[in-house]
Amino acid sequence: MNRRPILIALLLALAVSPALAHDGHVDAGTVSGQHVDGWWKGNTHTHTWWSDGDSPPESVAQWYRDRGYHFLVLSDHNRMQEGELWYAVDTDAKRSALRHYVATFGQDWAETRQRAGVTEVKLKTLDEFRSLFEEKNRFVFIRGMEITDRHHQHPVHLNGVNLERAIIPQGGDSVAQMLQKNIDAVVEQGRRAGRPMFAHVNHPNFFYAITAEDLIALEHAPGDGFVEVYNGHSGVRNDGDAFHPSTERLWDIVLAQRLGERGASVMYGVATDDAHEYTAWGLRRVNPGRGWVMVRAPRLTPDTITAAMKRGDFYNSTGVTLATLVTGPGASSSKCSRNPAWTTGSSSSGHAAGPTCAARSRCNRRRIRPVARRSGTAMKSASCWRALRAPAHATTSAATKSTCEHA
Repeated sequence: MNRRPILIALLLALAVSPALAHDGHVDAGTVSGQHVDGWWKGNTHTHTWWSDGDSPPESVAQWYRDRGYHFLVLSDHNRMQEGELWYAVDTDAKRSALRHYVATFGQDWAETRQRAGVTEVKLKTLDEFRSLFEEKNRFVFIRGMEITDRHHQHPVHLNGVNLERAIIPQGGDSVAQMLQKNIDAVVEQGRRAGRPMFAHVNHPNFFYAITAEDLIALEHAPGDGFVEVYNGHSGVRNDGDAFHPSTERLWDIVLAQRLGERGASVMYGVATDDAHEYTAWGLRRVNPGRGWVMVRAPRLTPDTITAAMKRGDFYNSTGVTLATLVTGPGASSSKCSRNPAWTTGSSSSGHAAGPTCAARSRCNRRRIRPVARRSGTAMKSASCWRALRAPAHATTSAATKSTCEHA
């Protein structure tokens, strides 16, 4: 994985609209008599003590809420935050997390017991702790999980977003069939529940388990299938190697084949942080805040956020915040906002998200391609990538304005 701080904004199939401005979030309302949806920041892939994260879900949720996120999917492996689970606190990292947990939420909240000399914590369910964090137009949980399958030595992981209940990994005779069956299971649950849901294929370059051919072959309606084009995990090989394309290039191949050659549905790209570590910080750690989505939706609810993403009304970032965004037939333009200072590297208060608009850049026009057509209007997908070279502990005090223009 490239260790440099990265500045990424992926403009994903945004519908024809007037210029919209936001700096983190703009409340839904009207501008010049036109309705303007809100912009909501969120992450659809993170882990807690309910699977292989290093902290309890309340501590994880607090990290995101305190840093301006509006929605969060706690996507633990093959389970949701429900039922009874006692978690063994048997490492220094876990003991550190427990001390923080008790100090923050109180000894009365943290239910513990001793088993064979090891402290165990009874994990709170989502229904038990969500009231501590959820607030209208400020923060909401979206239920989900990481459906964790394996084909021989190949890990095959997908996130189900806005689920009502856990999905058992579906298996399959090949990676492509395994992906298809798990996506179908998410789609079927959404159909039965009568609510929006989608699946996103996770970290395709993790052990190089998932190829472009696997993704090209998938059959799903627009908005049902996504793929992570950026994952903040330090070991998932976003940049590829001499023999494997980067996830960005892989996505280009998939879109070119699905849309240009096969007439198949669009597969949207998504950025996540896939955070596992909240007690230790550094470039090789799997920390939060490295990738997220900004969603345009009329309200902050699980269904409206999910439905907006299914329409493609969002962009991804590892640092950029768009000040304005204009899309129309055959063209789109955007401007990045000026943001406060940022730092990288370890920090006692946690990891600050990467550089924001710290250099002027122009988008690669070759990456602008039609991704869908609706009522005769061409929808556009574009990528604006800017890699910054900076020391591991660099500080930028006056970020310069950046503009990305798409013809």
